[in-house]
Amino acid sequence: MAELRTIAALVLVMAAPLAAADTMPEVLVCHGFGCRFQERVRLQQEELRALSSYLSPPTADPDAERQRLAYAIGAMEVTVGRHTPTHQDAAGNSSDQRGPGQLDCID
Repeated sequence: MAELRTIAALVLVMAAPLAAADTMPEVLVCHGFGCRFQERVRLQQEELRALSSYLSPPTADPDAERQRLAYAIGAMEVTVGRHTPTHQDAAGNSSDQRGPGQLDCID
């Protein structure tokens, strides 16, 4: 989950200029408890535009910025879930949840 958040933050920061690019970069998504599974995901331009909309226009205060970033991370998880089995993520971080798509604090 921490890696997905990092990826989300990086993609969101890069999203505005990339949304106009011809070639979208790939991001590596780890899942399956401890990064047992790794998949490369290439987001579409329209997906990047939608994600970047959470950061524009700039917010007036830190609380609003944190709220937007929280929504953006959630949207990133949903978007990545369309390309990977992470949409099957079950709540919790139990070591018996090692199947494809499982996200936890280790991934």
